[in-house]
Amino acid sequence: MSNLLIIHITACSLGYILFMCAFMIACVYIGKERAIKSKRIKLSSSFPFSLNELEQMLFLSLSIGFAFLSLGIPLGVLAQKAMYGSVNLTSIRLILPSAIWLFYLLIFIFRSLTGVRGKTTAYMAVYGFNCTAFSFLIEMLLAHGS
Repeated sequence: MSNLLIIHITACSLGYILFMCAFMIACVYIGKERAIKSKRIKLSSSFPFSLNELEQMLFLSLSIGFAFLSLGIPLGVLAQKAMYGSVNLTSIRLILPSAIWLFYLLIFIFRSLTGVRGKTTAYMAVYGFNCTAFSFLIEMLLAHGS
């Protein structure tokens, strides 16, 4: 196994793990926000993080995960080129992670253009992770099938 492939797998895995962390933070954010709106908990409750802190952690997880995926995808292309001499740009193993990368890029663009924070970003992170998990499962099935 080449060093490029090892770095590719590590970078993409770290990206996926950070997207999972963002998903969990987003779920906590959504739950706390709903509880506050329905007055089931008080703002002065003993929950350790405010909505603002959760949103900052969510954005940090998304940002670092995006950076790792941004590193991992091109390294995977380079590893494929080194191992097989060519790159299949129509491979589902390249298209799915690229689509996931594009979705997370759209989250960042949406946030910067509209200034929307909080609940919208949390829901987008939940949706993004569901797509990421589906993509990961497809990739694992394809990896074991080949």
